[in-house]
Amino acid sequence: MDKLRDRLPSHEERDALALFLRLIPHTESAVLLEASAMVGEELKVRTAPERRHEKLGLLMELIKDLAGEYPTTLAYHERYLAVVARGETPPHYTVLIRDYNGWPPAVDAAGRHLHKGTQERIPDRYTSRANRGKYSFDEVVEAVNRARIALGDWPVHDEFQRFCVSERLLAARFGQPPPRAPAPQAVRNAGGFARSLKEAKRRYEPLAA
Repeated sequence: MDKLRDRLPSHEERDALALFLRLIPHTESAVLLEASAMVGEELKVRTAPERRHEKLGLLMELIKDLAGEYPTTLAYHERYLAVVARGETPPHYTVLIRDYNGWPPAVDAAGRHLHKGTQERIPDRYTSRANRGKYSFDEVVEAVNRARIALGDWPVHDEFQRFCVSERLLAARFGQPPPRAPAPQAVRNAGGFARSLKEAKRRYEPLAA
């Protein structure tokens, strides 16, 4: 019962517990002990790291294998299909996008959890002199297209900026050179996001179709 005080049980858990308590007077002791163990296991409260690992485990595994290369939704989906075929039940990438309000935030969360031993030494907004410096228009267009590949669709402005931050963080965590992922001022100096997105669509949308 002490474990139940850590959080409020769900309706299903309360119903199961109520039924279990009603049956106690009519249950043989051996069966009662077995049922009690089963209910206790179902109601066991997991720690926050355990819950995160369960949700992000497959993405963490993919990030580790890619060693600094940004994980795309397609790469995650392919690995998802492989583990589902083995009988495992990880969340689909659309679930992670929903729960973390986007793919880059999900990647950030998985990266922090994977490298929790070093996260204090890596700022949340990793930038470098190179990323804040001058970018050509073509470099910004290329970055927009990388975001499209990673997200599975053309990014809006906020998604693109979050992708760039996430891409830099991931490279930093694996000791890779900073990617050419422009900071907001660099994007504006190169011609702006709207112009870059339009050009990226002109160049790459026929290839993506």
